[in-house]
Amino acid sequence: MEDYLNHHTNINYNLSNPGVIVGRASRTLIVGTQNNHIMRNENNVKREVHSDLPKFPVFSIPFPSNPNFSGRCDILRTLDEKIRSVAPTATSEEQHLRSCLVYGIAGVGKTQVALKYCYRYKASYDAIFWLQAESKGKLFHDALEMQRKLQLSKEENKDTIVETLQHWLQVTKNKWLLVFDNAECWGTLEPLIPRTAHGSVIITSQHDMFGDMTTSNIHLRPLNKFEGGALLAKHLGNHGHHTDDQNDINLLCDELGGLPLAIAQIAGYITQSKSSVTAVLAKFQKRSSMAKIFDGFTGVPALQYNRTLSNVWDVALQELDEPAQTVLQVLSMLDADGVPHSLLFGDHGCAQLLELKDSERAIATLATRQLVTISKNKGEKTYSTHRALQKSVQLRLDGNGKFQHIFQIACGLVRRKFPRQSPTQLPQNDKWNVCEQLSPHIMSLRNVYEASDKKDQLLSIEFAQLLGDVANYFWERNLTVTGLEACETAERICDGLTGKFLSERAEIYILGVGLREYHGISDREASRYRCEKSLALRQEYINNLPPANASKVDVENYANAWHNLSCILMEYGFYEEALQYQGLAISIRNTNGESNEIANAQSELYRSLCLTVLGKHSQALKVAESLEVMIEELPNEEKNMLSVALIQFQFHLAEVYFATGRVETALEKMQKVSELRGQYFGFKGATLDAYYMLGVMEWRRENIDEAE
Repeated sequence: MEDYLNHHTNINYNLSNPGVIVGRASRTLIVGTQNNHIMRNENNVKREVHSDLPKFPVFSIPFPSNPNFSGRCDILRTLDEKIRSVAPTATSEEQHLRSCLVYGIAGVGKTQVALKYCYRYKASYDAIFWLQAESKGKLFHDALEMQRKLQLSKEENKDTIVETLQHWLQVTKNKWLLVFDNAECWGTLEPLIPRTAHGSVIITSQHDMFGDMTTSNIHLRPLNKFEGGALLAKHLGNHGHHTDDQNDINLLCDELGGLPLAIAQIAGYITQSKSSVTAVLAKFQKRSSMAKIFDGFTGVPALQYNRTLSNVWDVALQELDEPAQTVLQVLSMLDADGVPHSLLFGDHGCAQLLELKDSERAIATLATRQLVTISKNKGEKTYSTHRALQKSVQLRLDGNGKFQHIFQIACGLVRRKFPRQSPTQLPQNDKWNVCEQLSPHIMSLRNVYEASDKKDQLLSIEFAQLLGDVANYFWERNLTVTGLEACETAERICDGLTGKFLSERAEIYILGVGLREYHGISDREASRYRCEKSLALRQEYINNLPPANASKVDVENYANAWHNLSCILMEYGFYEEALQYQGLAISIRNTNGESNEIANAQSELYRSLCLTVLGKHSQALKVAESLEVMIEELPNEEKNMLSVALIQFQFHLAEVYFATGRVETALEKMQKVSELRGQYFGFKGATLDAYYMLGVMEWRRENIDEAE
């Protein structure tokens, strides 16, 4: 026995023998002194030891080293610091079992990190054993293999095997490491959890609950797009597929949410299908094409997996109860980076679908499974999900016919929280904070809709209006590119709803005019078409209404449609015609009893611009000065609410003053406008327009340096 326990130092690794896989723990792996355990075993346990002793070191791992492993250097160093044990010959005060839980979402690379650690730090151990812990059957099989490797006994009784291995772990002077991979249940692991005062243990799991049972833990997170891009490039390079488009590689990895297993699977798909990275990236824009990749390809170039991207989530998802499934399905439609608690569980949120206790339990279940990450933003809980998981859940919803139902629920949740635009489409900067928080979720819904092959099942004027409202917000914020994306989707929905929802569709089409304002002359025809289409819908809507049923908002919007047409005519240089339509808009509003002062002021402002161009400077100045008085007399509360609209007023007033020869007044106003626009919008769009006009004014003043 003494020879058997000797510490051997000659290194002769045997990589040909298969190893075993282990799981997780459920209590802190710190025990008493080694001597106490040895005494207990000497008093109570007797072992029959084989005469053929094992040759140390023993390195028993079921997988070869992964040549495609990339990054995670800090994680590996941290893991080594947390589990590296002192020698068994150290004093009892220096010894204790060191264990670390490596946990995270399925496919994030927990097994790969543990595997890389074993190969990188193998010289630090005399024995390394890998145990599969996802089921009792696999764990027992691997424990039996461990006993065989150590040549302890030929006994195959489970209890005897466990007792034999526990005895060896307690009394051996060799430095050992146990890896329990993919642990699911503490009851499965408990018999084999070492009860020793030395040694090292790694547990990998989707569950964070095992962290209370280990001496340390590491939350393994997805790779960022650059780390993921390096991993994908390495996979492709090792398989003879080379590409120079690193940007597309990074974007594809971002689509996959930096999930190493997903990246490995995609690399295999690209290699086997001889597709380009760019082509695969385009396929992710369509859910049907995405499904072929997620479900149809199994040739993963990863040495430890032979599962599709879709079924990698199976274990976790199949164990969810109905409330947890509902919450996860709704989250799959919304922005992956964080859904506010109030959006899901506010007065009008999922609490209508789930009892409070069910919603709390659902989130706790999802968090335990690493399917949802809980964090805080400005004091409020937010729930984040992985992008690859979102796509997988969406595909499952396609398959079980629940997609439309969940999509409508998600739309309803956001609709109840997102502010509606002004009926007359005046900027509402007092609501920007709420819009900023919720706009990513509307754009996520928009992306889900655009990826669908069954858009006809998702058509609804409510969704189109929601997109219109977020497009209007982006227009107000000068974020015209994103706003146009939302608006064009809303327009396509409206095109499929012909013959109904006349007023609602008119509102959406006119938004497209404002969003194309900064695209220059190239989009002028598109703007004119939408403006005329919006006017025609307004006209049809008014014609179909009995006069007594026309609301003030209906009349206001009808007047605005004529005002919008006058603005288009100004773009084409038809100033006389534009003046007529501006006058018509004002007269229509005045039939409304108490007319909208701000809306009429807008038409008057554009009248003054037309008068200026037509050389009627005295009339233009008279209108401009009356508008100045009107703005000055507005209550402060209204000025604050309309501050963005009033900046636009000041911009055009400055143009009138400049054109009529009052250059200094114009310059002073434009300087203020440029300053305020910079605060609201940054150095882009409308702000650049103001700086351009400042340059023109300085040029007129012959300040060439200032103009430049």
